[in-house]
Amino acid sequence: MEIEIRKANESDRMFLFDLRNKNYVYNNSGTPRPVEWQEHISWLLKVLSGEANKELFVIEFEGKPAGQVRFDYNGTQAIVNISLLKEFQGKGIAKEAIEKGMNKMIEKEKIKKFIAEIHQDNIASQKLFEKLGFEFQNQDDVWKNYEKRI
Repeated sequence: MEIEIRKANESDRMFLFDLRNKNYVYNNSGTPRPVEWQEHISWLLKVLSGEANKELFVIEFEGKPAGQVRFDYNGTQAIVNISLLKEFQGKGIAKEAIEKGMNKMIEKEKIKKFIAEIHQDNIASQKLFEKLGFEFQNQDDVWKNYEKRI
């Protein structure tokens, strides 16, 4: 399996916009609605400029964009966010992409703790993060929280 992650750039704006607006992506996100183009571009420019304390990577499978993995970091901890196009789900791509992204964040930002906030109905993501060594911490009405300390 040929999986790569690379830093997102402005030429990824349409792919990331389309991915973000898939109902199976936004229904599991903290903003459970489609986003408008201008809102997306404003957010993306903040991310790419470094203003937002986020690292955004495009996941490529066999040379094709398959999804994104993002790390929202503050100090030595980062929240992990991942989304894949449906046709790439269930193939082990997400696990490898998260591992590669975490390694980059440990090297670049010296991250010591990773956090995953997962929608309570998203059983596949809960199992994925458990396979990655994340431990369940707590939950509220919507989210289950997992952590992995390095």
